[in-house]
Amino acid sequence: MISAESIAQNLLDDLGINSYPIDPFAICSNLRIHVFKENFDGLEGVLLFDGKSASIGLNKRQTLLTREKFSVAHELGHFSMDINFGSQQVFKCTKNMIESFNKNLEIELRADRFASELILPSKLVNPLMKEQEPSWDLIKEISTKFEVSLLPSAIKYMGLTQLSCCVVISKKNKILFYRPSKEFRYGLQMDSRILSEGCFAHKSMKGESIPNNFEVVSADNWITGRKVNRDSEIYEWSLPLNSYGTVMTILWDDGLVDTDDDSMTYNKTEDDGLGNYSYGGVDNFPWEPPSFHKKKR
Repeated sequence: MISAESIAQNLLDDLGINSYPIDPFAICSNLRIHVFKENFDGLEGVLLFDGKSASIGLNKRQTLLTREKFSVAHELGHFSMDINFGSQQVFKCTKNMIESFNKNLEIELRADRFASELILPSKLVNPLMKEQEPSWDLIKEISTKFEVSLLPSAIKYMGLTQLSCCVVISKKNKILFYRPSKEFRYGLQMDSRILSEGCFAHKSMKGESIPNNFEVVSADNWITGRKVNRDSEIYEWSLPLNSYGTVMTILWDDGLVDTDDDSMTYNKTEDDGLGNYSYGGVDNFPWEPPSFHKKKR
């Protein structure tokens, strides 16, 4: 089966789109897909198809443009991959179906993957990365230039980087979601999903001031593996979104964790694993960037 990313790339190529930011509303106009807004009860977006033509509906209550863009791109994914011409179809998508990358909803996961590639094309994001170290500075730059929210920008970075790192989303002192890079070969402490008291994300949840940069913490605050012990360390950079009770964290193993390939928990999957680390979806939230200064060791 052709991947959702390849289908999105083909659509961009067909439309001659090779620069950012990508405007999914303009793509809908090009495809003669009408976009409208309604007060949908419990729905974030819908795709209506009458057998010949399509329209996309957005919830009026959603006022964030970045969220609207992802929702439109998500519904375009259903249009590009899931409709059958000649048959009337309706796709109703709730908040937890869009931008949640939920592995338990395969059709919605594919639509999310399509949307991610449509508004954050790998061929345009890669040059911005330039083998840079992971940081909220870099992810902020991607988010700003592509005019998308921070979460899909962070997930895109993790999908493309060759470094060993992971983004973790936490709320109310629990891990909601995490997305590792291919090189991040550890499991997270997910038995209870409760944040360790020794990590900065937990301290932020308690209202304590935390550094706006990478700091070394004990690795067993976050990760598991036979070679992860009390002496193992990892870099943590947690970004609090205090008005939403949410913390986003980058974990980075820059050679601090002492492991070997035969004795660690490895997150490898058959594909790139984009949806294998979702736990019921993630609340969408706007992002107000703090001042960033990276520090190592």
